[in-house]
Amino acid sequence: MKENFFKANRKMILKLMLTHLVMTIFGLMVFIPFNLDNQSMLTFLIVGSIFAIILYMFLIDVDMWYFGAEDKLRVDAGRERYAPFKGFFIGLAAELPSIVIGVVYAVVSVLYEYYRAYPSGSSFGAAKIITWFITFLWNGMYLGVERTTFGGGVPLFYLLIPLLPASFAGLTYWLGLKNSPLLKPPAREKKQK
Repeated sequence: MKENFFKANRKMILKLMLTHLVMTIFGLMVFIPFNLDNQSMLTFLIVGSIFAIILYMFLIDVDMWYFGAEDKLRVDAGRERYAPFKGFFIGLAAELPSIVIGVVYAVVSVLYEYYRAYPSGSSFGAAKIITWFITFLWNGMYLGVERTTFGGGVPLFYLLIPLLPASFAGLTYWLGLKNSPLLKPPAREKKQK
């Protein structure tokens, strides 16, 4: 009997979701102290945000590379079939909350832009503020980059950003499946006696 993808990979999916949540909190801690009106602070904000994103990708790399390496042992033993895109789908499953939040934010933003001239537009304005706040809270590690480069509140950014960790999870899983690290550790010299 074939096992359900979500059931078979739920531990890794939940681990990646937890990593996303932790990095969101870290990203918010980097973002909140900075005043966006002060131009001299923007450099620190962008550097801090890029650092948070790189740290997030590193944590994904560690988890997914070892998961791919474990699967390599099962593939080599014939207990599992070779699935090079499994890491991407695991990453995409872990990013489902980001995808849903991004789609809802984009739909509400479009509806707000369409209906804001009408009296009922104020309800879409309130919905846009609420969805923006949820998006803000869930994507903390990207806020500095999004605010400084796009000016903030760009729905397309939040629709596309889940592809970054999903793609990176797929890449590092595949590298683990090939037993090839993303960053090669320096070779150690053997001590001669």
